[in-house]
Amino acid sequence: MLCTAGPVRTLVELSLAAEYRRGHGTMYAALDRGWCEPARLRRALADLPLPKAADGRIVLAVDVSHWLRPDAPTSDDRLFCHVYGRGDRSRDQFVPGWPYSFVAALESGRTSWTALLDAVRLGPADDATRSTAAQLRDVVGRLIRAGHWSEGDPEILIVMDSGYDTAYLAHALTDLPVVLVGRRRSDRAMLRDPGPARARPGRPRKHGGVLALSRPDTWHTPDTATATATTRHGTAETTAWDRMHPGLPSAGRSSGRGAIGFGSPKCPSGAAGWGDDPSREGRAMSASSNRLPVEFLITVAAGAEPGSAAALMAAGQARERSGDRQVEELLEALLRGPFARNAPDWMLTAAVTKGLHAGDSDYRAQLTVELAALALGHPDFDGKLLTEALRGCSAYRLGMLGTADRPPVLTVAVSAELHRRVSQPPPFTSAMLKDRTPAQEVLRTGRLDDRVFDAAVVLLPGPPDRARPEGESPKEWSERFHAEYRTWESMWRTVLEQQLDRHDRLVRAVDGTEADSVVRRQLLGGLPWMVEPGLLRRIALDDLASFDSAMLTARICGAVVEGASEEAARDRFSAELAALDDTARTELGLCLGGDPILGAEFGRKAAVLWARNAADGRWRLILDPAEAKPRFGGPCPWHMPPDELAELARRFALVAEQALHTWRPEKLYGISRATDLRWVHAVLVHLPEVTAETRAAVQLVLRDARRNPNRPHSYRPQDYEDHQQFTKLLADITRIVADPLPQPSATRRAALGDPAEVTPRQLSAVEPAVLTAYLDQHTGNDKLVEKALLSCAQRGGFRSEPVFPDLLARHSTPQQALRALTHDLRRRLGGNPSDRESWARYVLALPDPETETVLALPAWTALTVGGPRYRDSTHPAVLALVTAALGDDPQAWQRFADSPVSHAGPTAWLRLGEVLDAAAHGTPWPKPPASR
Repeated sequence: MLCTAGPVRTLVELSLAAEYRRGHGTMYAALDRGWCEPARLRRALADLPLPKAADGRIVLAVDVSHWLRPDAPTSDDRLFCHVYGRGDRSRDQFVPGWPYSFVAALESGRTSWTALLDAVRLGPADDATRSTAAQLRDVVGRLIRAGHWSEGDPEILIVMDSGYDTAYLAHALTDLPVVLVGRRRSDRAMLRDPGPARARPGRPRKHGGVLALSRPDTWHTPDTATATATTRHGTAETTAWDRMHPGLPSAGRSSGRGAIGFGSPKCPSGAAGWGDDPSREGRAMSASSNRLPVEFLITVAAGAEPGSAAALMAAGQARERSGDRQVEELLEALLRGPFARNAPDWMLTAAVTKGLHAGDSDYRAQLTVELAALALGHPDFDGKLLTEALRGCSAYRLGMLGTADRPPVLTVAVSAELHRRVSQPPPFTSAMLKDRTPAQEVLRTGRLDDRVFDAAVVLLPGPPDRARPEGESPKEWSERFHAEYRTWESMWRTVLEQQLDRHDRLVRAVDGTEADSVVRRQLLGGLPWMVEPGLLRRIALDDLASFDSAMLTARICGAVVEGASEEAARDRFSAELAALDDTARTELGLCLGGDPILGAEFGRKAAVLWARNAADGRWRLILDPAEAKPRFGGPCPWHMPPDELAELARRFALVAEQALHTWRPEKLYGISRATDLRWVHAVLVHLPEVTAETRAAVQLVLRDARRNPNRPHSYRPQDYEDHQQFTKLLADITRIVADPLPQPSATRRAALGDPAEVTPRQLSAVEPAVLTAYLDQHTGNDKLVEKALLSCAQRGGFRSEPVFPDLLARHSTPQQALRALTHDLRRRLGGNPSDRESWARYVLALPDPETETVLALPAWTALTVGGPRYRDSTHPAVLALVTAALGDDPQAWQRFADSPVSHAGPTAWLRLGEVLDAAAHGTPWPKPPASR
């Protein structure tokens, strides 16, 4: 099971856990190693709550969507999928892919959310109509078995596009409680019922007259006609004709009038042609609208004067369209404009009803709550109705009604309603992270009014109950309590993330409570980059002040361990003891009271434990700001300037340095966890100056860390990662204390150690400023300068500064050093071709390279690194040397062309001068120089 310490809102967040070994092929690996049960998934989807239309009817939609796979020729069962072109239909394409038939449940109103119930891939041998019939039968059967439809409920409505044979599907689903509605092209022709058979010889007629949807003159009297108000286009008029069956589409152009085909399994038993006959009966409908769009009404309402004819007309339209969802925008425009001071009761009631609709999602609530706030804060709204309205709304909407821009009468009422719902803050339980209390829900909203914010903070759940229930063992109680306490801390982190502009007010609100330490710890170590600099500085300095009691405990307990009595130790530090607070005295008493766990040996480590826990926890991000990352994404900007962060880190190092001098090795095993070294590394990196006394104390720590190099490891990923961090920290600390000369504090994080042991590869990895400081620190060390020159090549030739000539100028004999390095390049640099090319480019880029140095370059590289046009020509200095060595001797030029030089392998290191000598004089080819 994969889990994290805090709340998980999406599956994506779980992939950020340290235990999750993610990669590009994770999903495919999971499918390869696991299994998928589509039948169980379909049953689970059918058991979920199902959205319905406004009248309670279940509405299903079926359609085909294509997964285009044009670049997968080995994929099975691909079909040519129709893709609409841009501009006109002449650009339509057929692209290979996989068609999928989807069935989803719909709800009334305009929304982009659908409840997907089923998906089936259509193969080359599948009949689309029969496959759709089977799919719909399965879906409807699952919905009936799940209890979503029972006898007496409205029939299930299934809507589809014009590509479906509605009549055949109605016939295939005749035994199910469904009604099918399918769209028809506007130029289609429908055939009437043939009527009673005529008394004359010959075959009876199969079809009646033609009804062409694009020709109103062919329409006969409709069987049904309706007029319905729409949200965007006024009144929609619909006409329908029963007992019609489809015919061939007409050849004329479409008139643009929409048409809908309608089929029902409950057709009369006397209908002709059911079965396999293509002439199947159904209903044809035509729709049109002729009313003003609601967008126009919103514009009119926004600019109308109070009492004007335009305002009254817009208000009347809003009242008539009370059932439309888009009327919310019209009501808001009316209440902000002509009815801002005086509004009728029906308008205020409608605004509150629509604004606080309980069925809306949180996203919809953000859009509609503004409408409710306008009505609830309106001067004409009754105070008693205000209280009743707030009692009926959700806690999340209650918070959105209590923001700082609301009228005072509304925010006071919201605070009172919050106190009514939560009389006393309950103890926290793990379930509250998902089923949030009203105070938690209210604090999900930003920009809260001060009254609402203070009321919600006071009513937040308190710490978990410490009482142990009967029948629960101490171990079980401890595990449960600590798990709930960690979850309670994550609740506070969520509140701090959602109330970014109220951190200071929140700290003052919880002062003196148990939540005070939790909030401060979260601000200091959880999300310090979000904290205002002044508040973060104050919290950090308060935390550093708590080190004094830990240091005093370590000194007193250390004296007791060394043989002094408890009374003598207390007398020795009586002045410091008098300044301790009650909490610190209690902790000291536990260490000196003979406690089997918290004894004097444990108390002697109090200062070290404080520094270790701080550097590994609440101070970790301040000590290394680059580690500060939000929930998603890379490093984030800090509110506190870098120089102030560096000052806080320096203060921490000065405090923790005192703990370093109280450190003592363990008796049995050496330290082995990364947390045991992280605080030591932080002290060394951020101290203004590392003294000899501090170096000696660190050497004791390093010696203890090397006592048990082959300690046992588990196979848990977190243990392996900890071991990797421990090894890296051990190497970093060793390099810092190995350098005998003082180092600037800014360069200790990338400490390079003793110049005699540093390698060019290590120098190539550091920043230019660090390298410059390191060379300045060791001025006159020619061996180190030579390593720095080689590091330029190992960096790939992209080092901006210090530049190669500047590094060469640091050497006491620059030209001699350059000639020697080039001659022994294979032994000093290695076999990387890019490093070899970078070195040659640096040498040839010098203003006046020496001839001996150029001749010592690898031949192939010298000929190809390029001149002024980079790779398109040989460098002029190289070309001049080759021409001078070979002269006008054709045999010499031919021997040079047949030389064994190459771009790779040992012969790539053949020196240019030696190859030219052999070609000019006909001597044997030289051997490649020795490698490392």
